[in-house]
Amino acid sequence: MAESAVTFLLQRLTTLPEQELKRLTGVNQEVEFITKELQMIQGFLRDADAREESEKAVKAWVDQVREIAYDMEEILDEFTFLQQQFQWHGFVGSLYKTIYFVKHLKLRHNLATKIQAIKASVVEVSARRQRYGLNCLKQSSSSNSSRDSLHGLRQNALLLEEAELVGINEPRKKLIRWLVEGESRIEIVSVWSMGGSGKTTLVRKVYDHPRVKEYFKHHAWINVSESFKINELLKDLIKQLYDEIRQSVPQGVDTMDQVGLKMMVREFLQQKRYVVVLDDIWSIDAWEAIKYALPNSNCSSRIMITTRSSDIASSCKEPYGHVYNLEPLDDIKKSKEQNFGAIAVAQNTQLHEKVKHLSIHNSVGNVYVPQNKSFCHLRSLFMFGVDTLPKLYMRAFFSSFRMLRVLDLSDAPLESLPNEIVNLFHLRYLSLRRTKIKELPNSIGKLRNLETLDLGYKNFLCELPNEIFKLKQLRYLKFENIKASPISINESRDQVGIWSLVNLQVLRDINLSQGRGAARELGRLTQLRRLGIRGLRREDGVDLCRSIEKMSNLRFLDVQSNRKEVLDIQSLSSPPMLLQKFYLAGNLEKFPNWIPSLNNLERIILACCKLRDDPLEVLQTLSNLVWLRLYDAYDGEELCLKEGGFQRLETLEFFRLERLRLVRLEKGSLPRLQNIYMDGCKMLEKVPLGTECLSNLKVFSYREMSNEFVMSLNPNEQGGDYWKIAHIPTIFSLNIGNDGRTITTYLNQKDCVGGIGRGRFKL
Repeated sequence: MAESAVTFLLQRLTTLPEQELKRLTGVNQEVEFITKELQMIQGFLRDADAREESEKAVKAWVDQVREIAYDMEEILDEFTFLQQQFQWHGFVGSLYKTIYFVKHLKLRHNLATKIQAIKASVVEVSARRQRYGLNCLKQSSSSNSSRDSLHGLRQNALLLEEAELVGINEPRKKLIRWLVEGESRIEIVSVWSMGGSGKTTLVRKVYDHPRVKEYFKHHAWINVSESFKINELLKDLIKQLYDEIRQSVPQGVDTMDQVGLKMMVREFLQQKRYVVVLDDIWSIDAWEAIKYALPNSNCSSRIMITTRSSDIASSCKEPYGHVYNLEPLDDIKKSKEQNFGAIAVAQNTQLHEKVKHLSIHNSVGNVYVPQNKSFCHLRSLFMFGVDTLPKLYMRAFFSSFRMLRVLDLSDAPLESLPNEIVNLFHLRYLSLRRTKIKELPNSIGKLRNLETLDLGYKNFLCELPNEIFKLKQLRYLKFENIKASPISINESRDQVGIWSLVNLQVLRDINLSQGRGAARELGRLTQLRRLGIRGLRREDGVDLCRSIEKMSNLRFLDVQSNRKEVLDIQSLSSPPMLLQKFYLAGNLEKFPNWIPSLNNLERIILACCKLRDDPLEVLQTLSNLVWLRLYDAYDGEELCLKEGGFQRLETLEFFRLERLRLVRLEKGSLPRLQNIYMDGCKMLEKVPLGTECLSNLKVFSYREMSNEFVMSLNPNEQGGDYWKIAHIPTIFSLNIGNDGRTITTYLNQKDCVGGIGRGRFKL
């Protein structure tokens, strides 16, 4: 939509420093004029975007506005680049400034000429607006009408006929298979790609397919968007569910709080096979807010999401599910209008003159990419399934991307970073996931505007160059266990480290095992929301606690020590109260006394802690905890879940508690528990006492337990424990077969549509 392009441009124009604006000699007043006119035009764009499909004249006007926004944005990018040429200091700096001033005088003149031309275009579109009678839909109008208008615009994409769509058949077949085949557990299917590439259209075609409609008993489609309101989404979901069965929504829904709404959804969907689509998710927070309303009843239910972020897609599908990276769909005509290009194998694709978004997939060796084609307008480039990248090809190809902002080279066959990439001054996003790059060049520091650097799932790169810590705009930095030393320790003023990246919001995962002072320096990263730490030593515990106290925005924390090292994190006096997920792995002499104060904590894993005291005594008061795993975390013989404890816990997992002999579940504990998983607790001979009182329990699973435990669950064994779990719909054991595969043996699986199923299934 043109509205989004203009909105983004206005954000840049209105935040342009006054001193920089004055440097646009002779045209600063024109820039101010353009800004004010576009602000006026912005109010009319929503009406225009809604009418462009049916009115050719309005459509032409929208196209012109969009091109003006793109052209003006390119001018700002050129201007920003020129400004960076004047950042030198001292005598040598003055000499360079003089040389570059003369060299770029003509370029500045060209910018001024372009701005004059844009001003004339703005005057023209302003006059056309009045001729077409476009109405102003202000943001100040009711939120309902604004939301309905935006919803209607998204629905336009859903009305396309399949004949108009390019390449829809194969992705649709794959997604349908993922929905109606697979395990009985709930699975998430994530579809991601850039905006405007056809995610919503494809998923709607899948959602409306007769096979999907017939397979699932309940269906719902929720439009999330960037500015979602969780209560409104839940109410919409409830309404759809009740409308589908032709019943009125229960009274009191309009006044329910978030917890009440989630519980109503959960109760409706329990023991039912459903599919829910969450369209247009912009953040992990949106997914976290919704997912706990959707129960896992082992009825083969599925959740589909669409998003523009690969990281959101991957996070949402955990622990079970699929991620589908969508190649651009939509009709060819629209692709050209939106300046989008896609090159696939065996296609001789003629690219639009001003293509701004380009997707290349399959083998480049078989793809026609015009070498003499100018890509000076390109803003984003995605490569999928590319087999080869010849060096000569890369040099010519990448050198023409002056304005590129997004570059995704995930899985590309790269062993070194092409030199041309570090010259992409405007680059904001760079993904090198799963490449074979062994080291990054020092010149990586030239990417001054880089905000996201994704080095995830790489087994080759082990250190970062000093220059990477000069990227002051970095918000997201992900790598696999890269050492913090020796390059990132502030032992002198000349050295810099990760802690100099004060705008970081995601840092995963940094190894502190050899970094003297590293834990202390982390305290400078006060904006962190997600932090992963490896190799924590005992002597660094106090410094780490002091650093975490400064991270008030932290939502995710993963702390792991070296083997046999004691984790000393007891001295955290002011814990991050927004923390939602906590993974703690390492030997604990004493359970941290600050953990029970984490009222927003939803998931916790304790691993290899060797605790001697029952950790459940202090965890049971966590009011929002829904998922708990103890993995080799307790060295005692008895665990007790006391009356009134774990009021919202849904999943309880005991792994490798090798000395555990008895588990007691007191009456009134775990009222919402749905899943129990037990693995490797070989001294445990009996089912947890009180399991028979857990009326909401849906799944009981065990693996590598003692013979006595297994025999006690035999329905034919007199005096056994089978009666304690007979009410549970799904009971199964996991074993490793001779071929190395996991074999699932169901004792008593009640099918979601009635009856009882027995047998073995290979995963």
